[in-house]
Amino acid sequence: MYKPRKPPKIIYNSKLFSIFADLQTTVDQLSANEPNTAIGFHAIRSIYEYDIPKDSPIKYDDVKLNKGNRYSSSTGIFTADRSGLYYFEQYWVTDGDIQWKGQNLYINKNGASVCRSWGNSHGNNQHNSQSCSAVVELKSGDEVYVTSGQGYNTIWSSATGFTGFLIKSYV
Repeated sequence: MYKPRKPPKIIYNSKLFSIFADLQTTVDQLSANEPNTAIGFHAIRSIYEYDIPKDSPIKYDDVKLNKGNRYSSSTGIFTADRSGLYYFEQYWVTDGDIQWKGQNLYINKNGASVCRSWGNSHGNNQHNSQSCSAVVELKSGDEVYVTSGQGYNTIWSSATGFTGFLIKSYV
């Protein structure tokens, strides 16, 4: 004859319950602080500029994308809000009317160059395009921006841009 089993006796253990409750609270707090927001920007220049000041951040004022709002078009500076691995790229076209004038732009992290591009205008409306890209580790508060290395660069407007995005957060 079939004899049904009795359901197991449930033992309430307040200490174990408290541990699980604390663990759930910790998981909830970590999830709330999870940096799952995408960070990335792309901006171009809307104006043609002659004789860009040396070592001053170039302002890419026409912002096409700014996820996370970490790029400032008024300063030209990207400021990290979390530690992680980031990718940055700048591209530009030289003025083709300047005869034999070397021109260069740098991507800088907190004032130190992490990438340099160099071009030479040959005059006679012969333009050159340059770019450089870098993968860098940033901490919260680090700044990344593009500067002129010589102070007499001339860059075209819409053919000049700066982009960056978070590859992997360390948080």
